[in-house]
Amino acid sequence: MILLALTMPIAGHLAELPGIAPLISSNLPIIIIDTDGAQIEDESRISVHMGAIYYSDGSRHYIGGEFNSYDGWISIELRGNSSLGFPKKSYGFETQNDQGENLNVELLGLPAENDWILYAPYSDRTLIRNVLAFKLGWDLGHYNPRTQFCELILNGDYQGVYVLMEKIKIDKNRLDISRQREPDIAGDELTGGYIIQVNWDGEGWNSHGKRFVYHYPQSDQLQPEQKEYIRDFIEEFEDALLMDDFDKVDKHYYSYLDLNSFIDFVLIGELAKNVDVMRFSTFMYKDRDSRDDRLHMGPLWDFNLAFGNMAEGVFWDPEGWSRGNGLDPTLFWWHRINEDEHFQYYQRQRWDALRLDVFNEDVILDYIDSVAVYLDEAQQRNFNRWPIHGEYVWDNPFWGDSYVEDVEYMKEWIVDRVEWIDGHLEQGKNPEVEAASPDSALVYPNPFSTQTALKIELTDKNDLDIRIFDVMGREVNQLYQGLASKGIHNMDWAGNDWTGRELPAGLYFMRVSIGHAQPKVYKLIKL
Repeated sequence: MILLALTMPIAGHLAELPGIAPLISSNLPIIIIDTDGAQIEDESRISVHMGAIYYSDGSRHYIGGEFNSYDGWISIELRGNSSLGFPKKSYGFETQNDQGENLNVELLGLPAENDWILYAPYSDRTLIRNVLAFKLGWDLGHYNPRTQFCELILNGDYQGVYVLMEKIKIDKNRLDISRQREPDIAGDELTGGYIIQVNWDGEGWNSHGKRFVYHYPQSDQLQPEQKEYIRDFIEEFEDALLMDDFDKVDKHYYSYLDLNSFIDFVLIGELAKNVDVMRFSTFMYKDRDSRDDRLHMGPLWDFNLAFGNMAEGVFWDPEGWSRGNGLDPTLFWWHRINEDEHFQYYQRQRWDALRLDVFNEDVILDYIDSVAVYLDEAQQRNFNRWPIHGEYVWDNPFWGDSYVEDVEYMKEWIVDRVEWIDGHLEQGKNPEVEAASPDSALVYPNPFSTQTALKIELTDKNDLDIRIFDVMGREVNQLYQGLASKGIHNMDWAGNDWTGRELPAGLYFMRVSIGHAQPKVYKLIKL
């Protein structure tokens, strides 16, 4: 490999670009960091200069161009656990003013804040996995760290393709929940907001074999009453899960948990078969009771060892569940809630609905292809700097001889994964709509885009009740209720709710009740 030494003027505090840097211009934003010879350490930040070049209109970014996105000081440190052993390092940093105080800035087009991550994809040879997971999380309607690909030069040495990511914290431009302040030790103010993380270690507490860490605010920013409150809340939730009748009709544990966020969190974790989910790097949060008194799962984090990129245990295999993986035990919540047949039902309906759009394999593969095209130029420089094609890197189950092969491997793995989940995700039991044979009437067309119809024949005059439910078992419309005559009846549904408002595409259920007989249920797919 031959790298050219470049020396040229650039904007900002850096007068020249010494050393080895095979980068003149890029379609990606460029970040340049100068430590003035100082070593970046782990858990000990140093103050250095950073310049960032970013054009939102698609213009190329040139070494020597103006530092138009940022030109100033940052405090920076190494970050990561196992990834610290890789030659390509990840960094955490804060943007600061000349006095060393935090400075909120819009960086590479991302909303203004001061806490950032420069993530270095290394064992993930596609460079895409984290970005893909966070994108899926956004598409499901939840906040997840925003990302921006870029190329990094450190002290004149080209470092490759990086991902600028938002650090998870409470902020109006990030996880927008109530801030926990020092005086908030009673009443509604005490109840939120908190971000808790399940991880290797950190200030927090142990419960059922896992470590819960005060992520934000951190432990040294919390009062004893605040620590006790959020710990007691989560332990009460765990006690509810461990009740013998936890899955009975009253669903005591439901009162602690935002069901939608948990279902989506589990489904993305299983789709990606992420080795870390529910073991490490697992986040959850709680707002104040006056805004939302439930525990939410997320945001997502650390998906580099996902989507078939982990040889250990069962994670390389597109078949099988992540729970019961044979490695360090996952948080017991995952196993326990999946014993609840009603949770299984809601989870299955959500999966089937998502398979029509967000989790449709064509949608996912098209997005991967678009990112791979965007990265095509920069990935060549990245792998010239880090020539790992055809070589094992911990803990890859597959290593292709080219970037294209690594991307194609991930795409094929995802196709196999969604197909396996389609056939193995539990159906569960609907607490609102009892399942029944669909053979007594005809629903057509199905799937439908604008209107579907039910044709039903009554052998005698009888009470008839026809209602529509969404995937969470909530009634959204009623097509008929009353006494119906003998003969053929046609009922149309235009995919709308009670008020006539059009409902979103997805999975719905039509329940048909005739007299005192068991209701019949028809699955409807609105395109």
